[in-house]
Amino acid sequence: MIMKKMHFLSFNKKKEVKLTLANHSMTSVSSNSSGSVLPNNIMESDRLVSQHYILRETFGNDTMAPMSFDKTTVLDIGCGSGTWTMEMASQYPDSEFIGIDHEPLFPQNIKPANCEFRVLDLLRNNQIEQLPFMDNSIDYIFQRDLNWGLMTEHWEPLMNEYRRILRPGGYIELVEADIETSHLSSIERSFMDELISGFHRYRMNPFMSRQLNGLLTQSGYTDIQEQTASIALGWKRTELSRVAVTQHLDLLKSLQPWLSDHITPHQYQDYLHQLPSLWFKHRSSIEWTRCIGRKEE
Repeated sequence: MIMKKMHFLSFNKKKEVKLTLANHSMTSVSSNSSGSVLPNNIMESDRLVSQHYILRETFGNDTMAPMSFDKTTVLDIGCGSGTWTMEMASQYPDSEFIGIDHEPLFPQNIKPANCEFRVLDLLRNNQIEQLPFMDNSIDYIFQRDLNWGLMTEHWEPLMNEYRRILRPGGYIELVEADIETSHLSSIERSFMDELISGFHRYRMNPFMSRQLNGLLTQSGYTDIQEQTASIALGWKRTELSRVAVTQHLDLLKSLQPWLSDHITPHQYQDYLHQLPSLWFKHRSSIEWTRCIGRKEE
C-alpha cells in the first residue's frame, strides 16, 4: 500500500564500537579509518540487490523524480552494489550516472557505458567532506538507506553540500526505512528499545525516515513531495512479501554485534527464529519513505 503526501512548502572516530550496523551504503560510526561499519561482502551485496527490487516493486518505479532524465548528470550517493545506478543508466542512455561509495561493492568493469563508480568517503575527521564536484553541476542526487551510518549532526551539512553541487532547479531524493515494524509484539518492543538506545548512544537519529520532509525544508529546498509505502512481512502470502521477510532477517542478523552486551548470540538467534511467525500473526510491515526537494532556480 502506498500513501502519497504532496507538500509545496513556502515556510520558510576513530572510536572502537561494539555496535555493528548494516546498510545500503556509506557509514560513519566505525573503528577504522574508512568509516565503514557495513559488512563489505558478497552476502551484503546480494541483500542490497534484493532490497532494490523489493523497493522497485513496492513503489512501482526506481525514482519519484519529476523530470525526464534527458542528458542529465545524476549522482547516487552510497550506491552500494550499484544496482540502482546501473538500472537507471540503462533506462536513460543519454544521461550520465555516477555512483559513489566508500567501499567498492559495485561492479568494476561490466556496467553501462554512461555509468561510472568512484570510491569516496563522505567523512573526514568526522566532518562532511566537500564532494569533488563543481558548484551547480549535478541535476539529480539520489540517496538511499544512509541513516544506518550518519550521525544526526551530519545530515544538515550534507544537505547543504548537496545544494552546492545541484544545478538551480535540480532535485534531491532521500529514501529511508522506519526501523520499527508496524504492530510490534512485546518481544520486538524489547529489541527495538535496545536498538533505539544504540542509535542515541552514538548520536544517530533512529527516526530519520519520519523527518525527511522537515530536513529538506530546513535545508532550503522547495517543492517538497513525500511518498510512503508499507511492505508486508510474510502475511500477504505473495512472493514480494516472502522475499521481504528474508531480506529483513538478513539485515537484522548483521545487527547482532551491536547488541552483544545485552543479548548473547544464542539468544539473538532464538529471537530471529521467532520473528517470521510473529510478523505473520501481527500482520507486521516495514514502512519506507522517499522524499524529494528542489533547489530554487
